Amino acid sequence: MKKVFAVLVLSALFVFIAHAESSVRYIPFGDSDEYTLAFDTDEKTLAVYDKNNTVVDDTCSLYYDSASRTYWVTVFDKYGFLDDTFNWIIEPSLDWATPFGADGISEVCVSDDEGSDAALWGYLKIDGTYLFEPQFRIKRMTSKHYFDEYGTAIVPIDGKEAYIKSDGSFLFEPQFDEAEPFDELGIARVRIGDLYGYVDLTGSFLFEPQFDDADLFFKEITVVSQNGLYGLVDPTGNFILTPSLEYIDTFDMHYNVTKARQGDRWGFINKEGAFIYDPVFSDISYDILGYYIVKGHDLLHPDSDDLYGLVHWDGNLVLNTVFESITIDQHENIAYATYPNGEKLFIVLDEDVWLHLNESEEDDDDDWWSKARDSEDAEFWVW
Repeated sequence: MKKVFAVLVLSALFVFIAHAESSVRYIPFGDSDEYTLAFDTDEKTLAVYDKNNTVVDDTCSLYYDSASRTYWVTVFDKYGFLDDTFNWIIEPSLDWATPFGADGISEVCVSDDEGSDAALWGYLKIDGTYLFEPQFRIKRMTSKHYFDEYGTAIVPIDGKEAYIKSDGSFLFEPQFDEAEPFDELGIARVRIGDLYGYVDLTGSFLFEPQFDDADLFFKEITVVSQNGLYGLVDPTGNFILTPSLEYIDTFDMHYNVTKARQGDRWGFINKEGAFIYDPVFSDISYDILGYYIVKGHDLLHPDSDDLYGLVHWDGNLVLNTVFESITIDQHENIAYATYPNGEKLFIVLDEDVWLHLNESEEDDDDDWWSKARDSEDAEFWVW
Protein backbone atom coordinates (compact mmCIF):
# COMPACT_ATOMS: atom_id res chain seq x y z
CA MET A 1 0.00 0.00 0.00
CA LYS A 2 2.85 2.36 0.89
CA LYS A 3 4.51 1.51 -2.42
CA VAL A 4 1.38 2.35 -4.39
CA PHE A 5 1.00 5.58 -2.49
CA ALA A 6 4.61 6.50 -3.20
CA VAL A 7 4.14 5.83 -6.90
CA LEU A 8 1.04 7.98 -6.96
CA VAL A 9 2.83 10.83 -5.19
CA LEU A 10 5.78 10.63 -7.55
CA SER A 11 3.48 10.58 -10.58
CA ALA A 12 1.56 13.60 -9.32
CA LEU A 13 4.81 15.37 -8.60
CA PHE A 14 6.10 14.59 -12.10
CA VAL A 15 2.92 15.97 -13.66
CA PHE A 16 3.12 19.07 -11.47
CA ILE A 17 6.74 19.70 -12.39
CA ALA A 18 6.04 19.10 -16.08
CA HIS A 19 3.21 21.60 -16.01
CA ALA A 20 5.23 24.06 -13.95
CA GLU A 21 8.09 23.93 -16.41
CA SER A 22 5.81 24.29 -19.42
CA SER A 23 5.37 27.85 -20.70
CA VAL A 24 2.44 26.96 -22.95
CA ARG A 25 -1.08 27.98 -21.96
CA TYR A 26 -4.02 26.39 -23.73
CA ILE A 27 -6.92 28.74 -24.24
CA PRO A 28 -10.40 27.61 -25.27
CA PHE A 29 -11.65 29.25 -28.42
CA GLY A 30 -15.19 29.31 -29.73
CA ASP A 31 -18.15 27.13 -28.81
CA SER A 32 -16.82 23.94 -30.34
CA ASP A 33 -13.75 21.87 -29.65
CA GLU A 34 -12.55 22.09 -33.24
CA TYR A 35 -9.73 24.53 -32.42
CA THR A 36 -7.53 25.33 -29.45
CA LEU A 37 -5.21 28.28 -28.97
CA ALA A 38 -1.75 27.57 -27.56
CA PHE A 39 -0.01 30.59 -26.08
CA ASP A 40 3.69 30.35 -25.24
CA THR A 41 4.19 32.78 -22.36
CA ASP A 42 7.97 32.74 -22.74
CA GLU A 43 8.16 33.20 -26.48
CA LYS A 44 5.04 35.37 -26.64
CA THR A 45 3.73 33.39 -29.59
CA LEU A 46 0.30 32.06 -30.42
CA ALA A 47 -0.64 28.96 -32.40
CA VAL A 48 -3.92 27.39 -33.43
CA TYR A 49 -4.36 23.61 -33.11
CA ASP A 50 -7.18 21.68 -34.71
CA LYS A 51 -8.90 18.74 -33.04
CA ASN A 52 -6.19 16.42 -34.42
CA ASN A 53 -3.62 18.46 -32.49
CA THR A 54 -2.16 19.79 -35.74
CA VAL A 55 -0.94 23.35 -36.03
CA VAL A 56 -2.99 25.46 -38.44
CA ASP A 57 -0.48 27.78 -40.13
CA ASP A 58 -0.87 31.51 -40.78
CA THR A 59 -4.12 31.90 -38.91
CA CYS A 60 -3.26 34.06 -35.94
CA SER A 61 -1.10 36.87 -34.58
CA LEU A 62 -0.40 38.39 -31.21
CA TYR A 63 0.62 41.81 -29.91
CA TYR A 64 1.15 42.83 -26.30
CA ASP A 65 0.11 46.37 -25.44
CA SER A 66 2.13 47.39 -22.39
CA ALA A 67 0.03 50.53 -21.78
CA SER A 68 -3.12 48.51 -21.12
CA ARG A 69 -1.39 45.20 -20.25
CA THR A 70 -3.57 43.31 -22.70
CA TYR A 71 -2.96 41.05 -25.69
CA TRP A 72 -4.33 42.10 -29.07
CA VAL A 73 -5.15 38.87 -30.88
CA THR A 74 -6.19 37.94 -34.41
CA VAL A 75 -7.50 34.48 -35.24
CA PHE A 76 -8.86 33.61 -38.68
CA ASP A 77 -8.87 37.35 -39.57
CA LYS A 78 -10.99 38.24 -36.56
CA TYR A 79 -9.83 40.44 -33.69
CA GLY A 80 -10.12 39.95 -29.95
CA PHE A 81 -8.34 40.64 -26.65
CA LEU A 82 -6.81 38.63 -23.80
CA ASP A 83 -6.00 40.10 -20.40
CA ASP A 84 -2.61 39.51 -18.81
CA THR A 85 -3.93 36.39 -17.04
CA PHE A 86 -4.84 34.92 -20.45
CA ASN A 87 -8.59 35.19 -20.07
CA TRP A 88 -10.68 36.52 -22.89
CA ILE A 89 -11.78 40.13 -22.66
CA ILE A 90 -13.57 39.50 -25.92
CA GLU A 91 -13.04 36.49 -28.17
CA PRO A 92 -11.94 37.08 -31.78
CA SER A 93 -15.18 38.21 -33.39
CA LEU A 94 -14.45 41.73 -34.62
CA ASP A 95 -13.53 42.73 -38.17
CA TRP A 96 -11.06 45.28 -36.81
CA ALA A 97 -9.94 46.57 -33.43
CA THR A 98 -7.22 48.93 -32.23
CA PRO A 99 -5.13 48.17 -29.12
CA PHE A 100 -6.67 49.56 -25.94
CA GLY A 101 -3.83 51.90 -25.11
CA ALA A 102 -3.56 54.00 -21.97
CA ASP A 103 -7.19 55.20 -22.08
CA GLY A 104 -8.51 51.63 -22.03
CA ILE A 105 -10.70 52.15 -25.09
CA SER A 106 -10.48 50.27 -28.38
CA GLU A 107 -12.08 51.47 -31.62
CA VAL A 108 -13.71 48.40 -33.14
CA CYS A 109 -15.80 47.64 -36.21
CA VAL A 110 -18.06 44.94 -37.58
CA SER A 111 -19.46 44.49 -41.07
CA ASP A 112 -22.56 46.40 -41.96
CA ASP A 113 -25.39 43.91 -42.54
CA GLU A 114 -27.08 46.39 -44.89
CA GLY A 115 -24.28 45.92 -47.42
CA SER A 116 -23.02 49.47 -47.14
CA ASP A 117 -19.40 50.17 -48.12
CA ALA A 118 -18.98 51.65 -44.64
CA ALA A 119 -18.37 49.51 -41.56
CA LEU A 120 -20.16 49.97 -38.24
CA TRP A 121 -17.76 51.35 -35.68
CA GLY A 122 -18.04 51.36 -31.92
CA TYR A 123 -15.91 51.73 -28.80
CA LEU A 124 -15.01 48.82 -26.52
CA LYS A 125 -13.87 49.24 -22.90
CA ILE A 126 -11.09 47.20 -21.37
CA ASP A 127 -13.57 45.33 -19.15
CA GLY A 128 -15.19 43.84 -22.26
CA THR A 129 -18.29 46.03 -22.24
CA TYR A 130 -19.14 48.58 -24.90
CA LEU A 131 -18.84 52.30 -24.34
CA PHE A 132 -20.79 52.63 -27.60
CA GLU A 133 -22.02 49.56 -29.50
CA PRO A 134 -20.87 49.36 -33.15
CA GLN A 135 -23.39 51.72 -34.74
CA PHE A 136 -21.50 54.57 -36.37
CA ARG A 137 -21.30 54.08 -40.12
CA ILE A 138 -17.84 55.31 -41.16
CA LYS A 139 -16.29 54.72 -44.58
CA ARG A 140 -12.75 55.59 -43.57
CA MET A 141 -11.51 55.91 -40.01
CA THR A 142 -9.50 59.11 -39.51
CA SER A 143 -7.85 60.76 -36.51
CA LYS A 144 -10.97 62.65 -35.52
CA HIS A 145 -12.83 59.39 -34.90
CA TYR A 146 -10.32 58.32 -32.23
CA PHE A 147 -10.49 59.61 -28.68
CA ASP A 148 -8.10 62.53 -28.24
CA GLU A 149 -6.21 63.85 -25.23
CA TYR A 150 -9.40 65.49 -24.01
CA GLY A 151 -11.34 62.22 -24.13
CA THR A 152 -13.52 63.28 -27.07
CA ALA A 153 -14.14 61.77 -30.50
CA ILE A 154 -16.32 62.70 -33.46
CA VAL A 155 -18.87 60.27 -34.90
CA PRO A 156 -21.50 60.47 -37.66
CA ILE A 157 -25.14 60.01 -36.73
CA ASP A 158 -27.96 60.31 -39.27
CA GLY A 159 -25.97 62.56 -41.58
CA LYS A 160 -24.71 64.83 -38.79
CA GLU A 161 -21.53 64.81 -36.73
CA ALA A 162 -21.42 64.69 -32.94
CA TYR A 163 -18.83 64.82 -30.18
CA ILE A 164 -18.84 61.84 -27.82
CA LYS A 165 -16.93 61.57 -24.54
CA SER A 166 -14.98 58.69 -23.04
CA ASP A 167 -17.53 58.44 -20.22
CA GLY A 168 -20.18 57.38 -22.73
CA SER A 169 -22.00 60.72 -22.95
CA PHE A 170 -22.41 63.30 -25.71
CA LEU A 171 -20.59 66.63 -25.49
CA PHE A 172 -22.86 67.95 -28.24
CA GLU A 173 -25.91 66.28 -29.67
CA PRO A 174 -25.68 65.48 -33.40
CA GLN A 175 -26.15 68.84 -35.13
CA PHE A 176 -23.00 69.68 -37.08
CA ASP A 177 -22.54 69.24 -40.81
CA GLU A 178 -18.82 69.27 -40.13
CA ALA A 179 -16.93 69.00 -36.85
CA GLU A 180 -13.19 69.13 -36.27
CA PRO A 181 -11.03 67.89 -33.37
CA PHE A 182 -10.20 70.20 -30.48
CA ASP A 183 -6.93 72.08 -30.74
CA GLU A 184 -4.33 72.78 -28.06
CA LEU A 185 -6.53 75.57 -26.71
CA GLY A 186 -9.49 73.23 -26.32
CA ILE A 187 -11.36 74.88 -29.20
CA ALA A 188 -12.86 73.22 -32.26
CA ARG A 189 -14.19 74.66 -35.51
CA VAL A 190 -17.66 73.47 -36.56
CA ARG A 191 -19.96 74.09 -39.48
CA ILE A 192 -23.75 74.13 -39.71
CA GLY A 193 -24.97 74.60 -43.25
CA ASP A 194 -22.55 77.04 -44.90
CA LEU A 195 -21.61 78.90 -41.73
CA TYR A 196 -18.69 78.28 -39.37
CA GLY A 197 -18.38 78.75 -35.63
CA TYR A 198 -16.33 77.54 -32.67
CA VAL A 199 -17.11 75.34 -29.66
CA ASP A 200 -15.21 74.62 -26.46
CA LEU A 201 -14.76 71.61 -24.17
CA THR A 202 -17.57 72.70 -21.84
CA GLY A 203 -20.07 71.92 -24.56
CA SER A 204 -20.74 75.61 -25.27
CA PHE A 205 -20.51 77.72 -28.40
CA LEU A 206 -17.59 80.12 -28.34
CA PHE A 207 -19.08 81.65 -31.50
CA GLU A 208 -22.39 80.47 -32.93
CA PRO A 209 -21.99 79.48 -36.60
CA GLN A 210 -22.06 82.87 -38.34
CA PHE A 211 -18.89 83.10 -40.42
CA ASP A 212 -18.58 82.48 -44.15
CA ASP A 213 -15.07 81.21 -43.51
CA ALA A 214 -12.91 80.71 -40.43
CA ASP A 215 -9.31 79.64 -39.82
CA LEU A 216 -8.08 77.42 -37.04
CA PHE A 217 -6.81 79.16 -33.94
CA PHE A 218 -3.11 79.85 -33.81
CA LYS A 219 -1.20 81.89 -31.25
CA GLU A 220 -4.57 82.57 -29.57
CA ILE A 221 -5.94 84.35 -32.62
CA THR A 222 -7.71 83.41 -35.81
CA VAL A 223 -9.07 85.02 -38.96
CA VAL A 224 -12.78 84.96 -39.78
CA SER A 225 -14.84 86.39 -42.62
CA GLN A 226 -18.40 87.61 -42.57
CA ASN A 227 -20.39 89.19 -45.38
CA GLY A 228 -17.26 89.44 -47.53
CA LEU A 229 -15.15 91.21 -44.89
CA TYR A 230 -12.40 89.83 -42.64
CA GLY A 231 -11.71 90.24 -38.94
CA LEU A 232 -9.94 88.63 -35.97
CA VAL A 233 -11.31 86.77 -32.95
CA ASP A 234 -9.70 85.48 -29.75
CA PRO A 235 -10.25 82.19 -27.83
CA THR A 236 -12.44 83.88 -25.20
CA GLY A 237 -15.22 84.49 -27.70
CA ASN A 238 -14.50 88.16 -28.40
CA PHE A 239 -13.70 90.10 -31.56
CA ILE A 240 -10.20 91.55 -31.71
CA LEU A 241 -11.13 93.22 -34.98
CA THR A 242 -14.69 93.16 -36.24
CA PRO A 243 -14.89 92.09 -39.90
CA SER A 244 -13.97 95.31 -41.73
CA LEU A 245 -11.08 94.51 -44.09
CA GLU A 246 -11.26 93.06 -47.59
CA TYR A 247 -8.74 90.32 -46.70
CA ILE A 248 -6.50 89.14 -43.84
CA ASP A 249 -3.96 86.39 -44.39
CA THR A 250 -3.40 83.59 -41.88
CA PHE A 251 -0.90 84.29 -39.12
CA ASP A 252 2.21 82.18 -39.56
CA MET A 253 3.62 80.18 -36.65
CA HIS A 254 6.80 82.30 -36.55
CA TYR A 255 5.34 85.74 -37.10
CA ASN A 256 3.19 88.19 -35.19
CA VAL A 257 2.20 90.12 -38.32
CA THR A 258 0.40 89.22 -41.50
CA LYS A 259 -0.64 90.94 -44.69
CA ALA A 260 -4.07 92.51 -45.03
CA ARG A 261 -6.00 94.44 -47.65
CA GLN A 262 -8.11 97.54 -47.14
CA GLY A 263 -9.97 98.51 -50.26
CA ASP A 264 -7.55 97.79 -53.09
CA ARG A 265 -4.33 98.48 -51.12
CA TRP A 266 -2.22 96.12 -49.03
CA GLY A 267 -0.41 96.57 -45.73
CA PHE A 268 0.58 94.60 -42.61
CA ILE A 269 -1.37 94.19 -39.37
CA ASN A 270 -0.38 92.78 -35.98
CA LYS A 271 -2.28 90.41 -33.68
CA GLU A 272 -4.09 93.35 -32.13
CA GLY A 273 -5.64 94.09 -35.53
CA ALA A 274 -3.73 97.38 -36.02
CA PHE A 275 -1.82 98.28 -39.16
CA ILE A 276 1.91 98.44 -38.49
CA TYR A 277 2.53 99.35 -42.13
CA ASP A 278 -0.28 101.29 -43.75
CA PRO A 279 -2.12 99.75 -46.71
CA VAL A 280 -0.20 101.50 -49.48
CA PHE A 281 1.01 98.62 -51.69
CA SER A 282 -0.73 97.46 -54.83
CA ASP A 283 0.28 93.85 -54.15
CA ILE A 284 2.15 91.68 -51.62
CA SER A 285 3.56 88.27 -52.48
CA TYR A 286 3.38 85.24 -50.23
CA ASP A 287 6.02 84.97 -47.53
CA ILE A 288 9.32 83.45 -48.71
CA LEU A 289 12.06 82.80 -46.14
CA GLY A 290 10.58 85.44 -43.87
CA TYR A 291 10.32 88.16 -46.52
CA TYR A 292 7.48 89.59 -48.59
CA ILE A 293 7.96 91.08 -52.03
CA VAL A 294 5.80 94.20 -52.17
CA LYS A 295 4.74 96.19 -55.20
CA GLY A 296 3.95 99.88 -55.67
CA HIS A 297 4.18 102.96 -53.46
CA ASP A 298 7.63 104.34 -54.19
CA LEU A 299 8.07 107.39 -51.98
CA LEU A 300 10.01 109.04 -54.79
CA HIS A 301 7.48 108.03 -57.43
CA PRO A 302 4.13 107.76 -55.59
CA ASP A 303 2.15 107.40 -58.82
CA SER A 304 4.01 104.24 -59.88
CA ASP A 305 2.59 100.82 -59.06
CA ASP A 306 5.06 98.87 -61.17
CA LEU A 307 8.16 98.81 -58.97
CA TYR A 308 9.06 96.29 -56.26
CA GLY A 309 10.49 96.34 -52.74
CA LEU A 310 11.15 93.93 -49.89
CA VAL A 311 9.51 93.78 -46.44
CA HIS A 312 10.75 91.66 -43.52
CA TRP A 313 8.26 89.41 -41.70
CA ASP A 314 8.16 91.88 -38.79
CA GLY A 315 6.69 94.49 -41.14
CA ASN A 316 9.83 96.58 -41.58
CA LEU A 317 10.63 97.83 -45.07
CA VAL A 318 14.01 96.38 -46.08
CA LEU A 319 14.14 97.67 -49.66
CA ASN A 320 12.09 100.56 -50.94
CA THR A 321 9.94 99.95 -54.00
CA VAL A 322 12.43 101.16 -56.58
CA PHE A 323 13.30 97.89 -58.33
CA GLU A 324 12.16 96.59 -61.66
CA SER A 325 12.23 93.04 -60.29
CA ILE A 326 13.09 91.08 -57.13
CA THR A 327 13.66 87.33 -56.97
CA ILE A 328 14.28 85.20 -53.87
CA ASP A 329 16.30 81.99 -54.23
CA GLN A 330 15.12 79.67 -51.45
CA HIS A 331 17.97 77.20 -51.99
CA GLU A 332 20.78 79.75 -51.75
CA ASN A 333 18.98 81.95 -49.19
CA ILE A 334 19.58 85.03 -51.30
CA ALA A 335 17.54 87.68 -53.03
CA TYR A 336 18.61 89.59 -56.08
CA ALA A 337 17.01 92.80 -57.24
CA THR A 338 17.40 94.73 -60.49
CA TYR A 339 17.15 98.51 -60.75
CA PRO A 340 15.45 100.01 -63.83
CA ASN A 341 18.94 100.92 -65.17
CA GLY A 342 20.09 97.28 -64.95
CA GLU A 343 22.21 97.62 -61.81
CA LYS A 344 21.88 94.64 -59.47
CA LEU A 345 21.67 94.26 -55.69
CA PHE A 346 22.25 90.95 -53.90
CA ILE A 347 21.10 90.18 -50.35
CA VAL A 348 22.34 87.23 -48.29
CA LEU A 349 19.14 86.63 -46.32
CA ASP A 350 20.42 84.24 -43.69
CA GLU A 351 23.42 86.41 -42.83
CA ASP A 352 21.76 89.82 -43.17
CA VAL A 353 24.47 90.86 -45.66
CA TRP A 354 23.84 92.96 -48.74
CA LEU A 355 26.08 92.51 -51.76
CA HIS A 356 25.89 95.33 -54.27
CA LEU A 357 27.24 95.22 -57.83
CA ASN A 358 28.16 98.72 -58.92
CA GLU A 359 28.15 97.84 -62.59
CA SER A 360 25.54 95.89 -64.48
CA GLU A 361 26.64 92.70 -66.16
CA GLU A 362 25.18 90.97 -69.15
CA ASP A 363 25.02 87.30 -68.14
CA ASP A 364 23.06 84.67 -69.97
CA ASP A 365 23.88 81.81 -67.63
CA ASP A 366 21.90 83.20 -64.64
CA ASP A 367 24.94 82.64 -62.43
CA TRP A 368 24.75 86.15 -61.00
CA TRP A 369 25.31 85.13 -57.43
CA SER A 370 28.62 83.30 -57.89
CA LYS A 371 29.90 86.05 -60.22
CA ALA A 372 28.85 88.71 -57.73
CA ARG A 373 30.75 87.04 -54.89
CA ASP A 374 33.93 86.95 -57.00
CA SER A 375 33.53 90.38 -58.57
CA GLU A 376 36.03 93.13 -57.75
CA ASP A 377 33.22 95.64 -58.20
CA ALA A 378 31.17 94.17 -55.33
CA GLU A 379 30.55 95.94 -52.05
CA PHE A 380 29.17 94.30 -48.89
CA TRP A 381 26.69 96.01 -46.62
CA VAL A 382 25.52 94.62 -43.29
CA TRP A 383 22.21 95.80 -41.91
